[in-house]
Amino acid sequence: APPHRPSLMAPLPGAIEVRDVGGSRGRAVFARRAIACGELLLTERPLLACQSPDRAQARHALILEVYTAAPSAIRRLVLDIVPCGLDEDHPRVLAAAAFASGCGACGVASEEIRAAILAFELTAFQLCPGGPAGPPRSHAVFEVLSKFNHACAPSAEWRISQASSKAGSEALLYAARGIAAGEEITISYLGHKGFMSAAARGRWLYDTHAFRCACTLCSAGVDELRRVPCPRCQLRLAGRTTGRAASGGVDLACAAPQLPEGIWRCKNCGGRWREDAFLAACGVSEAEETALGEDVVEYVAAVRADCFHDTPDTARYQELQGSVATKLGCRHWASAYLELSCLDHLAMTLHSLRDAGALSRGGALLPQVVSLLNALTSKTRRAVEYFRLALSSHLAVSMLWEYVWNSAVTLLVFRRFEDALFLFLLVEPHLSMFAAYVFEALGADEGLACLRSYIRKCRERDPSSTREVLFHFVYAGVVHTGGLCQAEVEHFRAVAGRMLEHGQPLLAGLMYNGLRRSLASIEGDRARQEFEAQLHDDAARCSPAARGAAGARARSARAAAPRAVARARQRALPQACASHPRARRAEWPRPRPR
Repeated sequence: APPHRPSLMAPLPGAIEVRDVGGSRGRAVFARRAIACGELLLTERPLLACQSPDRAQARHALILEVYTAAPSAIRRLVLDIVPCGLDEDHPRVLAAAAFASGCGACGVASEEIRAAILAFELTAFQLCPGGPAGPPRSHAVFEVLSKFNHACAPSAEWRISQASSKAGSEALLYAARGIAAGEEITISYLGHKGFMSAAARGRWLYDTHAFRCACTLCSAGVDELRRVPCPRCQLRLAGRTTGRAASGGVDLACAAPQLPEGIWRCKNCGGRWREDAFLAACGVSEAEETALGEDVVEYVAAVRADCFHDTPDTARYQELQGSVATKLGCRHWASAYLELSCLDHLAMTLHSLRDAGALSRGGALLPQVVSLLNALTSKTRRAVEYFRLALSSHLAVSMLWEYVWNSAVTLLVFRRFEDALFLFLLVEPHLSMFAAYVFEALGADEGLACLRSYIRKCRERDPSSTREVLFHFVYAGVVHTGGLCQAEVEHFRAVAGRMLEHGQPLLAGLMYNGLRRSLASIEGDRARQEFEAQLHDDAARCSPAARGAAGARARSARAAAPRAVARARQRALPQACASHPRARRAEWPRPRPR
């Protein structure tokens, strides 16, 4: 990460401290003692927070507004986290300087405005991801958290906790592994972009944070996430891979770049290429590879930002999947990352089919359902295997656990016990170690109880109904945030309703109850009381008893439908007979006397 300016900050209480390391590195955060895996290292509230629109000029204006409105003590702390040693020709640095030069009338020096903008632009953390209809995207800067350096395989993990609406958002930092005394503590700025190759991560970090990553994962070994079918070993037609190279063969021969020199090597044939020569032999330019990767990241982000679990744009998915698989192969990070967006879609499709009663015929699952279950099982296992080989096992599981959990719960609901058990046991160590953080929306005890009950059901092959808990990364924020405006409260009430329809009553109930924290935004006492009563009724519909009664009514209605159709046909039969031309007795021929 870009180094930070020297500071007079006193040693922090507890397990960590900020040190000046001298030279061009500035400051870093170190462990004062040995730290155990899972230990909470830091709880911190933001110094300042503001919305983050896409346009730089609008973003800079909002930063300036919140900065100038802050007390002088807060402003000094914000300036203290500005990185030093920046590339003065970086687009973000130039844009901040250009904006600051035109703000002479605001009473703040242009250099101070430039520094405040860069503090937000380069060290802020995302509070809310935003979405097409939900709260806008927002970021915040922190006195200590913003000083941690980045590593693609970090020793600590952070998350934004919103469990206290009165206190506002808080950042939690906990050890992702054991940390030795005196060791520098690092975090990842990437989020789910950690699934990208070293080259793609490096471009994103430079574009957004203005530094070039030199961590061990980016500077040594083989870039396993950038494997492409070898042009010598695999057949290509008009620059496109075919057969197993595109669909995924176990014995697929791939080449990957050696870090840091970037020489591509294939273990199968021993081939060696410079980067430009290798991509040319594959019929793919570096610009085309970059563009495909950016398209995939944009698509997956759009799917993940939709907390309704609406059906994604399947046409766009198929278009991207075809382009990436045939041009870069199934072992490239873009192919594997794109497949992750398919897992939630498969799970929600299965739940939707179950809610509609379109699962079985004659006691056997429909072929469509069996095909979806097989696809969910194979894709989840393949994703875990791929990223565990390309990254460390711990890092892969910590990034994939939500996908694995959702797949496992879905398989359990459909009584695929062995497949579900394999996935639950895969993530059990991680979830048990970090239960307080990963189960924040449910609570650690509730989450671990769910996990244990699911594993028991799988082992005992228990066919009784299962309470489904499916996770999405925005649930905790919506449940606990508070402070939403009236339009946002109404919007997320609709979200919770759709979650309830899609078989997620527990999290829907948590969302309904969480939205009560924002009732102060409802204008008018009567309207506020009515809305609170509606939320209370909505939450009551999520209780196990209400869901059981609703399910019984739905089953009864489905069973009664064929009988109602038969009765209607029976009632209509005399009229139909009477209207038939040959049914009129007057026209019937009289029987002849014998």
